[in-house]
Amino acid sequence: MEPGLLIDRSGKFGICRPDADLTLDAVTNVVKLAIRRAKRLALDGLVVAMPEVQGFPPPTVGERRELATEVAESARDEMIKEWARMAANRVRLVIVLPENYIHRERIGAALATAKGLACNVFATEREAIDWLVGSH
Repeated sequence: MEPGLLIDRSGKFGICRPDADLTLDAVTNVVKLAIRRAKRLALDGLVVAMPEVQGFPPPTVGERRELATEVAESARDEMIKEWARMAANRVRLVIVLPENYIHRERIGAALATAKGLACNVFATEREAIDWLVGSH
Protein backbone atom coordinates (compact mmCIF):
# COMPACT_ATOMS: atom_id res chain seq x y z
CA MET A 1 0.00 0.00 0.00
CA GLU A 2 1.36 3.43 -0.92
CA PRO A 3 1.53 6.10 1.76
CA GLY A 4 -0.96 8.92 1.67
CA LEU A 5 0.29 11.83 -0.37
CA LEU A 6 -1.40 15.21 -0.13
CA ILE A 7 -0.86 17.60 -3.04
CA ASP A 8 -0.52 21.33 -2.31
CA ARG A 9 -2.76 23.91 -3.99
CA SER A 10 -0.19 24.70 -6.66
CA GLY A 11 -0.05 21.07 -7.73
CA LYS A 12 3.74 21.16 -7.58
CA PHE A 13 4.51 19.60 -4.20
CA GLY A 14 3.42 16.54 -2.30
CA ILE A 15 3.29 16.15 1.47
CA CYS A 16 3.56 12.78 3.17
CA ARG A 17 3.04 12.42 6.93
CA PRO A 18 4.20 8.99 8.16
CA ASP A 19 2.97 7.81 11.55
CA ALA A 20 5.21 8.97 14.40
CA ASP A 21 5.60 5.45 15.80
CA LEU A 22 7.06 3.82 12.65
CA THR A 23 10.50 2.22 12.82
CA LEU A 24 13.41 3.68 10.86
CA ASP A 25 13.14 0.84 8.31
CA ALA A 26 9.42 1.48 7.87
CA VAL A 27 9.99 5.23 7.43
CA THR A 28 12.67 4.49 4.83
CA ASN A 29 10.18 2.40 2.86
CA VAL A 30 7.48 5.07 3.16
CA VAL A 31 9.91 7.70 1.85
CA LYS A 32 10.93 5.51 -1.10
CA LEU A 33 7.28 4.87 -2.00
CA ALA A 34 6.39 8.55 -1.64
CA ILE A 35 9.28 9.54 -3.94
CA ARG A 36 8.10 7.07 -6.58
CA ARG A 37 4.58 8.39 -6.36
CA ALA A 38 5.75 12.02 -6.51
CA LYS A 39 7.75 11.22 -9.64
CA ARG A 40 4.82 9.48 -11.29
CA LEU A 41 2.67 12.53 -10.56
CA ALA A 42 5.43 14.77 -12.00
CA LEU A 43 5.68 16.79 -8.77
CA ASP A 44 8.60 19.15 -8.27
CA GLY A 45 9.06 18.40 -4.60
CA LEU A 46 8.12 16.16 -1.71
CA VAL A 47 7.87 17.03 1.98
CA VAL A 48 8.05 14.08 4.38
CA ALA A 49 6.78 15.56 7.63
CA MET A 50 7.54 13.79 10.90
CA PRO A 51 7.63 16.65 13.43
CA GLU A 52 7.21 14.11 16.22
CA VAL A 53 9.11 10.83 16.11
CA GLN A 54 8.48 8.01 18.58
CA GLY A 55 9.36 4.82 16.71
CA PHE A 56 13.16 5.19 16.72
CA PRO A 57 15.91 7.26 18.37
CA PRO A 58 17.93 9.83 16.41
CA PRO A 59 19.87 7.84 13.78
CA THR A 60 23.60 7.33 14.05
CA VAL A 61 25.88 8.69 11.32
CA GLY A 62 26.05 5.18 9.85
CA GLU A 63 22.26 4.86 9.81
CA ARG A 64 21.98 8.29 8.18
CA ARG A 65 24.48 7.22 5.52
CA GLU A 66 22.56 4.00 4.86
CA LEU A 67 19.21 5.81 4.71
CA ALA A 68 20.54 8.54 2.39
CA THR A 69 22.11 5.97 0.07
CA GLU A 70 19.03 3.76 -0.05
CA VAL A 71 16.62 6.63 -0.71
CA ALA A 72 18.88 8.29 -3.31
CA GLU A 73 19.42 4.99 -5.14
CA SER A 74 15.71 4.28 -5.10
CA ALA A 75 14.98 7.74 -6.53
CA ARG A 76 17.66 7.26 -9.19
CA ASP A 77 16.35 3.80 -10.14
CA GLU A 78 12.87 5.21 -10.46
CA MET A 79 14.21 8.06 -12.58
CA ILE A 80 15.89 5.57 -14.94
CA LYS A 81 12.67 3.54 -15.27
CA GLU A 82 10.62 6.63 -16.04
CA TRP A 83 13.29 8.40 -18.12
CA ALA A 84 11.62 8.06 -21.50
CA ARG A 85 8.29 9.27 -20.16
CA MET A 86 9.42 12.05 -17.84
CA ALA A 87 13.03 12.89 -18.63
CA ALA A 88 13.11 16.26 -16.84
CA ASN A 89 11.28 15.22 -13.67
CA ARG A 90 13.70 15.33 -10.74
CA VAL A 91 11.80 15.51 -7.50
CA ARG A 92 13.42 17.36 -4.59
CA LEU A 93 13.01 15.85 -1.13
CA VAL A 94 12.78 17.69 2.16
CA ILE A 95 12.25 15.97 5.48
CA VAL A 96 10.78 17.58 8.60
CA LEU A 97 12.10 16.14 11.87
CA PRO A 98 12.45 17.31 15.47
CA GLU A 99 15.57 19.42 16.08
CA ASN A 100 17.30 16.65 18.04
CA TYR A 101 16.96 14.32 15.01
CA ILE A 102 18.72 16.73 12.66
CA HIS A 103 22.48 16.26 12.45
CA ARG A 104 24.24 19.62 12.90
CA GLU A 105 25.90 19.21 9.49
CA ARG A 106 22.78 17.73 7.87
CA ILE A 107 24.93 14.78 6.88
CA GLY A 108 22.07 12.59 5.59
CA ALA A 109 20.78 15.34 3.30
CA ALA A 110 24.30 16.11 2.11
CA LEU A 111 24.95 12.45 1.29
CA ALA A 112 21.64 12.07 -0.56
CA THR A 113 22.38 15.23 -2.56
CA ALA A 114 25.87 13.95 -3.39
CA LYS A 115 24.21 10.78 -4.72
CA GLY A 116 21.92 12.76 -7.02
CA LEU A 117 18.80 13.40 -4.92
CA ALA A 118 18.32 17.10 -4.10
CA CYS A 119 17.52 16.87 -0.40
CA ASN A 120 17.38 18.91 2.80
CA VAL A 121 16.04 18.58 6.35
CA PHE A 122 14.32 21.12 8.62
CA ALA A 123 12.47 21.29 11.92
CA THR A 124 9.30 22.92 10.51
CA GLU A 125 7.08 22.43 7.49
CA ARG A 126 7.26 26.18 6.78
CA GLU A 127 11.07 26.00 6.43
CA ALA A 128 10.73 22.89 4.27
CA ILE A 129 8.24 24.49 1.90
CA ASP A 130 10.25 27.71 1.76
CA TRP A 131 13.31 25.66 0.74
CA LEU A 132 11.35 23.85 -1.98
CA VAL A 133 9.95 27.09 -3.36
CA GLY A 134 13.28 28.89 -3.10
CA SER A 135 15.34 26.10 -4.67
CA HIS A 136 13.27 26.20 -7.82
